[in-house]
Amino acid sequence: MAYKRITSVEIVSFSTFTGIICSFFGFFYGLIVLVAGSFISALFQSQSEISIPHFGAALGIAAIIVLPILFFVIGFIVGIVYALIINLALKITRGLKIDLQD
Repeated sequence: MAYKRITSVEIVSFSTFTGIICSFFGFFYGLIVLVAGSFISALFQSQSEISIPHFGAALGIAAIIVLPILFFVIGFIVGIVYALIINLALKITRGLKIDLQD
């Protein structure tokens, strides 16, 4: 077995990775907002005196655009903090040994 040692992670690379993963969650959350908003808007549209047509769908479409961007930014910032903590832990423990196979 050939063990290799991870001694640090690159901060920008790690935080970009976490930001992209979080943006996927933001997109799926936006889809949920779209479906729920459209359903609620259609359900209560005929019962309201002051009704805005397709408000739920418009809110959902906005959520599909805005939430992935917002989640990416938050994930990127959290990724920076995580990478700093990981690098500190790797420095204290002198790295992490992993087994790489061909």
